[in-house]
Amino acid sequence: MLANSFYACGQGLGLAVPALQRSLQHLLCLQSSSSSSSGAAYASKAKAEPPYKTDKPKRTPKKKTDAADKPARAVSAYAFFVKEQASARKGEDGLKASELMKKIAGEWKALQEHEKAPYNRSAAESKAASAEARAADKTAKQAARGPPSAYNIFCGEVAAEFRNAQQPMKGPDLLRTAAARWKEMPAADKERRKAAADAAKVAWKAQQQ
Repeated sequence: MLANSFYACGQGLGLAVPALQRSLQHLLCLQSSSSSSSGAAYASKAKAEPPYKTDKPKRTPKKKTDAADKPARAVSAYAFFVKEQASARKGEDGLKASELMKKIAGEWKALQEHEKAPYNRSAAESKAASAEARAADKTAKQAARGPPSAYNIFCGEVAAEFRNAQQPMKGPDLLRTAAARWKEMPAADKERRKAAADAAKVAWKAQQQ
């Protein structure tokens, strides 16, 4: 296509055929040289450039809560029985741990209620101790955060109201109910509650100093 256009243009200018051939060969050599150098430059550039990388933000690992900081969980009656039997009968008759546990589970099911009574008492004591520890832990965390706001106190009162009426609500329903009641509350009552909450916060800050 290029040769035909070149010949047509040359003939239009009145150039001889040999001269046209020499000019065409020179043009093709220049074009080939230019293409080769362009290709080499592109290949060199592609080789020099590092592969594309996306700078993704690194994920911050979640902080693990130390198990020692958590209140101890209550131990069940069955767990007390297993612990007692497993320590006393470890390696009994060459049984594997899994086989021994299966045997102990069967023995627990066969126990009468009066035989389970000591383990039930231990479980009740463990449950009470765990509840006390959780309450103390909750109080300590609340103390570290400071006293609740007037609205949070009101939400707690609404939750206690439904709980005492044996009509406990789920979180979203409770929040919607509390928000509606707070909105309808007279301004004077809100100000009184806010003033009490602010005073408690000032007293708490003074204790932290």
